[in-house]
Amino acid sequence: MSLLMTRLGALLILLLFVSSSKSTLAQTHVDLVSSKDNTLFENPNGGISNGSGDYLFPGRTSSAAELRRGLIQFSVGAGLPSGARVDSVEVTLRMSKSIAGASNVGLHRILADWGESSSNASGEEGGGTAAATGDATWTHRMHPITTWQTPGGEFDSESDASRSVENTGFYTWKSSTLTATVKTGSTTLRPILDGQF
Repeated sequence: MSLLMTRLGALLILLLFVSSSKSTLAQTHVDLVSSKDNTLFENPNGGISNGSGDYLFPGRTSSAAELRRGLIQFSVGAGLPSGARVDSVEVTLRMSKSIAGASNVGLHRILADWGESSSNASGEEGGGTAAATGDATWTHRMHPITTWQTPGGEFDSESDASRSVENTGFYTWKSSTLTATVKTGSTTLRPILDGQF
């Protein structure tokens, strides 16, 4: 029941229309790499994280029944050219390991900022490690001081985009809702990977 997403594969692809000096429109795309990421490990004490690790985990691992949620942030405003109009948005991730079979993974908009610090789990990272100061955990937005209002993170219950994933490889999430989030002027896109399986 494990999905392992490689955080280095997290890309936000924006299809833009950019105004030129001659008042014509040119279509282009911008690829943004995530500005921060982390995994929430279901734990009532909130002391587990993986802020600097190599992988994100949505769902459950084979060695534990506890749920995991992957956090990703894209700094959209910093990557857009002046005068750009966003036409579509896609998030692409690479799954590097899974034993779950076909599973639905949704991107939900996170409603509060969260931290990424220096915690770095060993091995395949599925169990996490002790949270460092400033890490997001199941109970903390920024460990050990700032807590989530709801354990497991504050996010929209409706997903912005959802898709089935199964084998290793690249997967892309896209939807009009995901595009609308960026079009409304949000300078930061913070989806949470949530697999309820």
